[in-house]
Amino acid sequence: MSTDYSALLLEYPAVISKDQLYRICHISKRKATWLLENGIIPCRDSGKKTRRFQIYTADVVNYLITLENEPQKVAIPVGIFTSNKYRKKRENPVAHLPRSELKKHLCLKWRSEPDALTITQISKITGYNMQTVGQWISKGKLQYVSCPDGRKVAKRWLIQFMTDYILASPYRLSYTMRRIMEDLDG
Repeated sequence: MSTDYSALLLEYPAVISKDQLYRICHISKRKATWLLENGIIPCRDSGKKTRRFQIYTADVVNYLITLENEPQKVAIPVGIFTSNKYRKKRENPVAHLPRSELKKHLCLKWRSEPDALTITQISKITGYNMQTVGQWISKGKLQYVSCPDGRKVAKRWLIQFMTDYILASPYRLSYTMRRIMEDLDG
């Protein structure tokens, strides 16, 4: 279930500026510029220094919906907007890994697990809290089927979801998932 953004369409004009965009999305000016320059949010770029971008409010709403439902599609590279210039730039630990390699590694790690997993089993093998797993399911991020003995997730669905999650949010990994990734590096 996604948030209703119809109020934004009524409150703002059909075409907005970058100033309005970063306020609507609650992001920095730098991040808003990056999203526009890289085509994540479609816009008309005049190339001027002031009033450079013209953005359709409907495109902003589409971006917000995508960000809510499929964040991996509009993910910003990790560490690109760190503001502390003295901090050593952290490298994405899995940036060099192809998606297929990561999936294969998870398949090997979890080969002894059953093909249909409960929330408790998923929590145990991933290291995430049962509430977190339940939220992934209730928000529709992780596919499941209802069974008489509770909700079940196919192991291949979990592997697909965790692959996307790891690549999109490598610094939000649980202790268990970090150990699994270190096994892959080592």
